[in-house]
Amino acid sequence: MANKKLVFLKQLSTFVEDRSLWVEPNRKYDFRLSPNPPFTIFVEYRLRFDIVKSEINFLLTLH
Repeated sequence: MANKKLVFLKQLSTFVEDRSLWVEPNRKYDFRLSPNPPFTIFVEYRLRFDIVKSEINFLLTLH
């Protein structure tokens, strides 16, 4: 189960980062996933000299 969460997070971060690099080449993303449900992805990205932090809340069910 933990491995599935890590794979999911890696796929999601790659998905978002690939698209952000296409749109905003100066952005750098850092993803952290909360260990327990409800899962929250903490996203921090740097754009030039600003650091923006946001949270993405989602329901994740792994079988």
